[in-house]
Amino acid sequence: MTPPRVFASTLYADLRWGLRAFSSRNYRLYFLGQSFSVIGLWMSFVATMWVVYDLTHSSLLLGLVGFVTRIPAFCLTPFVGVWVDRCSRYQLVWATQLLRMLLALVLAVLVLTGQITVPLLLLISLLQGLIVAVDIPSRHTLLVELVNDSEHLSSAIALNSSMFSAARLIGPALAGLFIAHLGAGICYLLDCLSYLALLGAMAAIQLTPLPRLPSQKTPWQDFLAGLQYASGSLPMRAVFIGLGLSSFMGMPYLTLAPIMAHDVLGGGPETLGWLMSASGSGALLAAFYLATRRQVAGLGAVMAWSQGLLGLCLLSFAYSQILWLSLLSTAGIGATLILQTAACNTWLQTYVEEDKRGRIMSLYTMAFVGMIPFGTLWTGYLGEHWGAPAALGLCGGFCLLGSGILVRLLPQLERKIPDLLASEGLGSYSNSQGT
Repeated sequence: MTPPRVFASTLYADLRWGLRAFSSRNYRLYFLGQSFSVIGLWMSFVATMWVVYDLTHSSLLLGLVGFVTRIPAFCLTPFVGVWVDRCSRYQLVWATQLLRMLLALVLAVLVLTGQITVPLLLLISLLQGLIVAVDIPSRHTLLVELVNDSEHLSSAIALNSSMFSAARLIGPALAGLFIAHLGAGICYLLDCLSYLALLGAMAAIQLTPLPRLPSQKTPWQDFLAGLQYASGSLPMRAVFIGLGLSSFMGMPYLTLAPIMAHDVLGGGPETLGWLMSASGSGALLAAFYLATRRQVAGLGAVMAWSQGLLGLCLLSFAYSQILWLSLLSTAGIGATLILQTAACNTWLQTYVEEDKRGRIMSLYTMAFVGMIPFGTLWTGYLGEHWGAPAALGLCGGFCLLGSGILVRLLPQLERKIPDLLASEGLGSYSNSQGT
């Protein structure tokens, strides 16, 4: 049995290791500002789901809103990656946050004045999706410029995951309360104001951009080079395929959550908020686990097994009619999704060549965010015709199948990774540091 003093000392050392990115002033400022912004973003997300369901009571339209919000990420991010590798990532992030703030203000005005309609919401969702297609790869690649030491990058990724997870815990709960007592328009207004914190933090950042040689190729040649780089690596292909499957089958549970809260559990916006917050609490615990990992070795197993656990949690949520079991299930869904997505992010950012970082993280965005619209549209259609529980159960079954395939591929993937490291001069796989 481990003595309490030894346990406490080990825990303290793990915490210091996980928080090492905070030694960088720029990252501290960015983290603080983005924390407020992401809470507002989740409040806006829950408000949109509730507004659509309140106007239409249609799972198909819930899926359609999710589709138009995220389809630009699938269509545009591979090309955006070339732009990210050529332009100032800081300026791109600044511009996208300003545009997202303006759209939140438009939504607040429309909802508060009672002028919101489904076509207007679809149009604004499409505009948000276009901005997100640039925003996500830009933010992911900016992290490497915000930390003072490249060895702190994995800590920054894990802390970002923790921050998003905490926002998923706080934002939906606040949204449920505000929607129930003040209306959805307040959520959009608070989302708009939250961007001021991030824009203020970014204004205070003193950034020295990483040196990058001007590309001697055309944008199209750079685009093809990025695809060739990713497709030529079996580990990278497996990471993208596994992540895409989880996004397609796992993330759409958010679209059906209002139906599960209202029709299955007999609740209202407060119940929806609790379900979303439970998901955030599970994600937060998973992010803490990843932050305290000291090696990248073994992340392949984390990706594979987390996909199987995601399938089990989806099945549990699909057929639960008890609130506490549904809360446990959504907590498990949140945990397993963050385990896979953050593990993939860390793995890719650890091994990617710097001059291709924007393109690879754009492919990550395509696999993660870009597959969600197809999943939301598909599950929305199934939910409309078969019911939400059956749609979620089918998604869970496919996740279990995908996990089985990844588990069988693991030995082959582990043998390929040292070759990838040697080709990029990154040293030993077992000693590579990451989350």
